[in-house]
Amino acid sequence: MVFPAINPVAIQLGPVAIYWYGVMYVLGIGLSAWVLYRPVTRQMRWNLDLYLSWVTALIVGIVLGGRLGYVILYDWAYYMRDPVAILQIWTGGMSFHGGVIGALVATAWIAKRERVRWLCLVDWLAFGGAIGVFFGRLGNFINGELVGRVTTVPWGLIFPHVGPELRHPSQLYEAGLEGLGVGVFVWVVYRFFRLKPGQLAAIYLMAYSLARFVCEWFRQPDPQLGFVWGVLSMGQVLSLVGVGIGVLVFYGCSRRDA
Repeated sequence: MVFPAINPVAIQLGPVAIYWYGVMYVLGIGLSAWVLYRPVTRQMRWNLDLYLSWVTALIVGIVLGGRLGYVILYDWAYYMRDPVAILQIWTGGMSFHGGVIGALVATAWIAKRERVRWLCLVDWLAFGGAIGVFFGRLGNFINGELVGRVTTVPWGLIFPHVGPELRHPSQLYEAGLEGLGVGVFVWVVYRFFRLKPGQLAAIYLMAYSLARFVCEWFRQPDPQLGFVWGVLSMGQVLSLVGVGIGVLVFYGCSRRDA
């Protein structure tokens, strides 16, 4: 099978182009905001305006953090040669880990402004993160970026812009495991286990990191980086760090109010 030639532009309105990559981000953030509206406003006793303030801060944090994270971690030299390209987010290039940092900063700011417990808000990011990753990986697939490694599996795809070899559709693996699979797992944990504030977010970080570590074995390392530590890619190294941070946060939260 050959990767379908998908036009990256979803809608063209005169000189204004709306890209599929952006559409996927809008869908991810929009669905997350809709799903979380009732439980968050009920728990935090917020009205719609306060909730939308948090969502707006999250959008800014995710976009800025995700883009800057990619620039710094994955292709610093290129963007320093062409700084204007940093603004061209519709071409792809967003870092999950940078987006997480941006979302945490935005949530900390809102929590401090409204004098609410930060950890209670952070836990809800686990659900939004899973939804966002699912749609984000679909955007990667549509863009034909972050292609998989060469394979012989019958469902392999040929990405003509990369070469004639069959490759894993790793973007779809990541959408399924890192997005849908981790999201279902986090929901089950939330539904059936009693946790302290902050522990659900820690569990999400560990689950996502493990899923990402597995999926990276099927994904071609970024060409400008290659393998950064033995046979491990940058994504796998960051995943190991994520697991470690998740364990520390989970343990730290378990000690609170003990």
